[in-house]
Amino acid sequence: MNLPGLINSTLRASSSLANLTDLVTGERVGAPASPNFGQCNRQYGNFPSVPDVVAAVTDIQYLKDLVPKGNVPQMYHIDNFKAPKHLPFSITHGDVVITVDVTGPFDRASIPPQYMTPDEIRDMADYISTACIYTYLSGIASYGGFVTKGIGRLKAQVLDINAEIETYPYPVSTAFIVLSITQRIIGNPQPGATDPFIPTLMQTWENGEIVPRMDPALREEYLRRAEVFVRAAGPMSVGSSRKWWDGFDGAPAPALTANQTINVSLNQAGGETNSPEDSVDVA
Repeated sequence: MNLPGLINSTLRASSSLANLTDLVTGERVGAPASPNFGQCNRQYGNFPSVPDVVAAVTDIQYLKDLVPKGNVPQMYHIDNFKAPKHLPFSITHGDVVITVDVTGPFDRASIPPQYMTPDEIRDMADYISTACIYTYLSGIASYGGFVTKGIGRLKAQVLDINAEIETYPYPVSTAFIVLSITQRIIGNPQPGATDPFIPTLMQTWENGEIVPRMDPALREEYLRRAEVFVRAAGPMSVGSSRKWWDGFDGAPAPALTANQTINVSLNQAGGETNSPEDSVDVA
């Protein structure tokens, strides 16, 4: 598997990344459809030796086996941890955590249930584990990372010339899913909200609209919008509590909040379920 330059890098849908092979199952792993992307970063997890990687691969395979196969969409309620399926959820085994969450610049209470198929979750986990962690076995550093689903709706919003991109909240239709694979000590870093690459990517979307525009006023507006996201990314860092929409008109004041993720520890003895609030089963 030839994956040069994946250290702290973005994984785009391309010919070189569209033909990844899961080193455990031997099955082809599909890249996310653009504008979705994957990101590898040592700050989400660092697996510096063969034993570390082998242990991580074993943990990840164990966790992926817990996700049932199927292409029937399942409904996930937001922050309702008593619901049969909910977001966020995380599953933990050994030193590895797989977390699935929904994010965006709006009050989470306003987000409607999200729909995903089990196969979509498995595909996202397959992709980021193959592209970020299994790479060590090919002589490339092995890190944690994340991958997005549905971010195209956010792209359409910020490129809409009539949209107020500096005003909170955005329409809840811009919500997108993030699956992350991290080391256990890191927990849920909420990369869709706090990774500075997100506003940096949004800046490139805006920049891409400048040249094709013949109207100087439109060029000026898209340049201004690009600068909005440059400023948003400036004070951010991976793992911090600052979100890319902090500072937008109407946005809540930044504050440290308790980790909302329900962590499900699945040990070799048969899967104890631990939760800060309720004991829940991850179906």
